[in-house]
Amino acid sequence: MKNSTYFLLDIVLVFCLATLLQTVYGQQPCTTQSFRPGVCVLAKACPPIVKILMSSMRTREETQLLQHSIRSCTQTGSTKACCEKPTMDLPPYLRVCKRNDPYFDTCIENCIIEMGKRLEKGDSEFGIKELEPIFVENFLDGLFLPGNLILYLQNATFTGLSKQRISNARFSESEKKITYDANHDHLFINSSISVDLPGNRFSVFPFFRGNIFGDYSANSKFTLIYKLIRRGGTEYMEFTSVDIKLNLRQNSIRFYTSGGDSYLGNDDQYLGALAPQIEKSFENTYFDAANEFVSQYTYNQLFPEF
Repeated sequence: MKNSTYFLLDIVLVFCLATLLQTVYGQQPCTTQSFRPGVCVLAKACPPIVKILMSSMRTREETQLLQHSIRSCTQTGSTKACCEKPTMDLPPYLRVCKRNDPYFDTCIENCIIEMGKRLEKGDSEFGIKELEPIFVENFLDGLFLPGNLILYLQNATFTGLSKQRISNARFSESEKKITYDANHDHLFINSSISVDLPGNRFSVFPFFRGNIFGDYSANSKFTLIYKLIRRGGTEYMEFTSVDIKLNLRQNSIRFYTSGGDSYLGNDDQYLGALAPQIEKSFENTYFDAANEFVSQYTYNQLFPEF
């Protein structure tokens, strides 16, 4: 009887605190225990939390979920819980591509084009992450050059990725794979650069130190692999990998010395070493942005069968 009394007091306390301390729902973003995007709301407004609070016998998993949900939204003067975001409507500018459409691949290509137009600035209302600029702190951490020198590129910023021409889009439901080609007229990189002798990297007298501004064009091949997961009995899409293959060509490159001088350069011989680093940076960015977007929509919303 005593335990039942404490249990009821537990529920009453949470509900009363939520009502007294804050009467409107908050919109602070959070991450659920299952690593899904959520928002902080009053505990009594989140059905999974209410279900746990109303249960007389909590499992260990339910207790951990309750603790994580409330701890993720701890704020002075409020008692909230992290609740998974409800499914949203698709952006009005994206055409719904039906899986039985004979022109399904063409529809997918048009959707990628429309998404590309929004990637530079993003669209937070519909979960489209801002893609640019891409920043990489340690972009190239030691590339050996002729003459026993080593090249370092740090604090690199990339722009121009969202300005692309899309073609040859293919969607394979059986392989769970999306592929397409993209052409970029200008991919810009702005980075600090240092060239030094082996073992002399942190010397106050490096062989060369300054900045580099490069302008490249590229043909690229995108391959996105996904899987279907179930949340609350509903199927969602989740990307497991993003692979980007770049064929870079140099448009122009300019070096700026620490003394303020500048001169044109040529790094064609180093493109083979730069390309894998650029690919990796772009892959990480695309992977995060793609998953953030699809996590908010059911698979049938994105690609209905009929």
